[in-house]
Amino acid sequence: MKWIAHEGIREEFGTLLCNKRRPLSETMADFPTVDYSYMTSMDDEDVAWRQYIEKNSSKEGIVKREELVDISHRAYNFMVDFVLQREEKEIAVVGHSHYYHALTNCVFDVGDNTSMTSMFGQAEIRSFELEFIVNNSSKQ
Repeated sequence: MKWIAHEGIREEFGTLLCNKRRPLSETMADFPTVDYSYMTSMDDEDVAWRQYIEKNSSKEGIVKREELVDISHRAYNFMVDFVLQREEKEIAVVGHSHYYHALTNCVFDVGDNTSMTSMFGQAEIRSFELEFIVNNSSKQ
């Protein structure tokens, strides 16, 4: 099984420091078999976090929490730019509840299936079969 770390699947930016990435060298030491080539920055510093804080802090230094619509843009880009491009037919995407909430409420068309749009619980697993519609042709 291949494990890949990808910056596009991270939880929300903003007020919760628990969502900030650990120094990458520590993560790489703890998980040496993971492919880190899809990380946008190989720096120990969480550059994406810092950039978000710089752009979204008030003059008083109060950080605005990332909104669902912004998370959904990242989630959409991850699905189109990464997942859609993969050769594998079965992929497990491991992440956090707000990210999945953005996927199921803003990115995926789940129709009237409200069980798919509810907030994810602690350690909850949901399975999706995705169909990408690209230029009037399907890719599953």
